[in-house]
Amino acid sequence: MDEFQQSSDRSLCFVEDPIQFWIENKFRWPHVSRIALEIYGIPPSEADNE
Repeated sequence: MDEFQQSSDRSLCFVEDPIQFWIENKFRWPHVSRIALEIYGIPPSEADNE
């Protein structure tokens, strides 16, 4: 996670498809990629929270 946060890669600012980005970078940041793909895999819901 530290390596990801300290990355100075400016291309990270212009990601149009985050899912494809994490698939392509799963070997560069394996742990963060797995977490990101799990989060993006959660379907949106219109149900109200109570």
